[in-house]
Amino acid sequence: MLDFVLARGEAISRSTRVSVCQSSDGATCTADGWASGRIVFVDATTAGSVEAGDVILRVSSATASGDLMTTPNGASFVSYNSAGVSNTNLTITTCKTGYSGAKVIIYPTGRIRKDSSGLCA
Repeated sequence: MLDFVLARGEAISRSTRVSVCQSSDGATCTADGWASGRIVFVDATTAGSVEAGDVILRVSSATASGDLMTTPNGASFVSYNSAGVSNTNLTITTCKTGYSGAKVIIYPTGRIRKDSSGLCA
């Protein structure tokens, strides 16, 4: 959830597009699933792709083995524009070994909400 909050805040404060994408290598967008890791970056060129001129703001490592992050619509990146509005409506369900599940919900308005309703306890 922190990756998306950071991206939205940076997009607003920098007045430019900032994206979060799936990344297993911490350098490129790999579309290997949200659990593989994530990159938050200033997305100055092609939306959802780290290219020359883009600035990486944060790299998040993969989740622990057995922990899951799934999304029904298959979106591999989320972008926020300078007003903090996102390019998609996305729900990511997380299931961490030994804990109850949660959903991170990203609305098209850019609003981010966590629902800790015990989905996979």
